[in-house]
Amino acid sequence: MIIPLLILIGTSIWVFFDAKSIGIQKTGEKAQTGMVQTDMGPAGWAICCLLLWIVAFPLYLYKRPGYKKKFQPGGIFAPTLPVLVAAGSHSDDFEKSAIVSRLIDALLSKLRSAFPPEVCRKHLALFRTIGHTGTLVAGLLGLIIGIIAAIKSDSFGLFLAGIAWLLCMLIIDYISRRFAQVSEHLVSSTKSYLSSSVYIEAIALLVLVASAALFGFGLYTAIKIGDIDGFVKVGAWSVWLFYIGVLTLNAGELLNVEIKKELKAEEEGVGLLELGAKSTLLAGLFYFGSGILFGLVDTIWNILQATKDDQWFAYAAMGTVPYFISIAVIAALPFLACLVFLILYTSIAAVKSLIRIASAVDKKDGA
Repeated sequence: MIIPLLILIGTSIWVFFDAKSIGIQKTGEKAQTGMVQTDMGPAGWAICCLLLWIVAFPLYLYKRPGYKKKFQPGGIFAPTLPVLVAAGSHSDDFEKSAIVSRLIDALLSKLRSAFPPEVCRKHLALFRTIGHTGTLVAGLLGLIIGIIAAIKSDSFGLFLAGIAWLLCMLIIDYISRRFAQVSEHLVSSTKSYLSSSVYIEAIALLVLVASAALFGFGLYTAIKIGDIDGFVKVGAWSVWLFYIGVLTLNAGELLNVEIKKELKAEEEGVGLLELGAKSTLLAGLFYFGSGILFGLVDTIWNILQATKDDQWFAYAAMGTVPYFISIAVIAALPFLACLVFLILYTSIAAVKSLIRIASAVDKKDGA
């Protein structure tokens, strides 16, 4: 549910800023008989997308070329000369922002050269290997715990539980391996198009800034409170977030996205939706490897702490059940990510159909 929500919010925000950049405003025009009322400003469009995305977003993409002709220079509702002169008085601010933009572009370029797509692909392959190996290790670990707990408590049921756990993890690992291959095929066979890489770079920049902010917060609290353990944990999370930003920076190459300058508005919107859908496959693979690794470490640590505190081993083993369930869910991420991708892509196909229907109706009315 998180990915569709992010797509809904992200595209609605894009609609708001895109409408502002075009200069869309309420003009007082009434809709033709039988047509939907679309006379509203950027905020109105954004709210409509948030509340009724499946209708409002395709409709905005369909109306966008007409809005450009109407509101941009030369159009019926284009800004008058005094407005343009007033806008030109801020050229110094634009020059300053251009310097900042060049600095950010240089930073992102350095990061991209340090972590090229080939390196990211190797890292993702490593995460996949770690995930599958960790799944088998988790199965064996559960069996060992079941055997020890059965011996210490004279319970044959705990031994059977260990056997059942191992079989479940073997089945999950098999399914995950097959669906990881399916995911690779889906990415390679589904080419997406964007007019610019600015969308990908903006998301990567936000993640990198969040990483730096998190590290700064951890450092500040460590200096103020002297909490070194907390700083280590926050630092680890910030490094993890930084790596997500680096992967996002290369998402275009990793997810088979081609930059195509001459794109229509509806093609641009569909490309963004496809990018969001395919990103679930990339994220699933990354979280699969890192999640299994962290889950195993956390599980083993809790077992050691419980036995160190002289707890009954069978009781300590029961306390690790939530951790093992989390590992099982993480081990199924390649399958779940593929399922989410297919559901999202079905929605994207519906959006494409609505755009085609709207275009056909428009041509019929024009004729």
